[in-house]
Amino acid sequence: MSLNPVTVALCDDHEVYRRELLTALESDADIQVIAESDLPGGLGPIVTEIPPKVIVVDMTPAKSGNPIEIIQNLAQRMPDASILAIGGPNDDLAAALIAGALGAIDKNTALSMGSFVVHALSARKLFIDQRAARALLRTIHDHPRRTEIPQGQVDLVDELANVETIADLANDSFRGAKNERELVSLLVTLRSRRKTD
Repeated sequence: MSLNPVTVALCDDHEVYRRELLTALESDADIQVIAESDLPGGLGPIVTEIPPKVIVVDMTPAKSGNPIEIIQNLAQRMPDASILAIGGPNDDLAAALIAGALGAIDKNTALSMGSFVVHALSARKLFIDQRAARALLRTIHDHPRRTEIPQGQVDLVDELANVETIADLANDSFRGAKNERELVSLLVTLRSRRKTD
């Protein structure tokens, strides 16, 4: 175990999947899962006492309540933690990003690339995969003020919808930083619209 590990809290109501993800993450010596639960409230005192750097939230609504509200509450209560939304085929990953998640990926991507994504989020880098980009693209096209969104941002999301993850577009650090700035600007636009609805 690293002397200064990236601390993670996991919240997923599917115990078998949660165990698989925990195992995948902790195979990286620089990551330590400090709390896990099937319900956000179950993360409990340890999260308050030792705030994690990354909180993984399952987007599948179940007994845990509305995942969008959970992400909004976590983002407000723990602004120093990066939230990673993980979802299945029917989960709205774009809504998670708009609610305050810094990352949004498919559950399969989380198993295969989880440690890479956790490290990116702990460095406060936005991370999305192809499913999240496609959901974001649909959100943009349905946006009531679509014409006010800069074309460069739309083009970037369109490009992301055709690659596996945002990491595939980061051929150099300058382009990677520019892509992230564009995505953050887009999310700010979409979040401000949500607040006025």
